[in-house]
Amino acid sequence: MVVFDFDGTLFRGDLGYEWLRWLLRGSPARFGLFVLLLPLWAPLFLRRRWVQHGVRACFLIATLGRPHVSHADFLRDRAAVMRARLFTEGLAALAAERAAGRRVVIATGEYPPLVEDLLADLPGGCPPVLGSTVVMTRWGMDLRHHLQGRRKLEALEAAGHGHRFLRCYTDSATDAALIRASAGAVIVNVAESARAAFTARAAAKGSALRWVRWGLCSG
Repeated sequence: MVVFDFDGTLFRGDLGYEWLRWLLRGSPARFGLFVLLLPLWAPLFLRRRWVQHGVRACFLIATLGRPHVSHADFLRDRAAVMRARLFTEGLAALAAERAAGRRVVIATGEYPPLVEDLLADLPGGCPPVLGSTVVMTRWGMDLRHHLQGRRKLEALEAAGHGHRFLRCYTDSATDAALIRASAGAVIVNVAESARAAFTARAAAKGSALRWVRWGLCSG
């Protein structure tokens, strides 16, 4: 089993952030409320364990009072731009793992249908995606379960993928638990100056780390 992260690994940037920005741009009133409440929600991003609550607040504000919110509307408008931000090297690595007969799964903090639809045109289709749980309430879109950190291991095991993996691909030390559970890890776009700190934070003594640079350009 080979596990891929999505944001920063297969996709340059954060797809959920792009969706959020698109939602806010389409509603000046909600954008105004978003800015007005900035002192309340912004501090939630200062500590890793609070991030889920910060993301939850942002999406609730962006969808407040909307009876229906569809990621498909966003992709209809922005799919070409978003697909242009997929790392070709990452997609090639995913295809190579599949071609070698290995099972591949994507474990991400993103909303699974968003990733599935964006990657639907891959040869063989999009791999299985484990991601965050989002539900619509009378108030707006609510992030009930943000899949990050150790939660990825729990979700992988619950989905029947076990708890040990041949390899993982990620750009973030927040995936430390996943790195430690993998025989090898491909680390994407971490600057050389930050690699020692990354290795220490991941405490990946039993994992072989391979550093790669994908899709980087000036500007």
